[in-house]
Amino acid sequence: MHGAGQDPAGLEAALHHLAAIERPSASEGEREAAEWIAARLEALDCEAQVEEERAHGTYWWPLGIAAAAGAVGGALASWGRRHG
Repeated sequence: MHGAGQDPAGLEAALHHLAAIERPSASEGEREAAEWIAARLEALDCEAQVEEERAHGTYWWPLGIAAAAGAVGGALASWGRRHG
């Protein structure tokens, strides 16, 4: 990748382009950004490949459920100490 990083204006343009793409986890926007990056790398004679994997597109649900279970457990333990 000779010359990469020597064009601050080009890097800034790339960052602005990528920042404009809405790309939540496992979304079409994430794939669009990955393909854009891969195309730019290939233009620099680098081998690039976007891999596709099965993903849970609602990343926050498992975390939210675990956090809610912990909060309910804590509340029940606190309630049990006061009323038990």
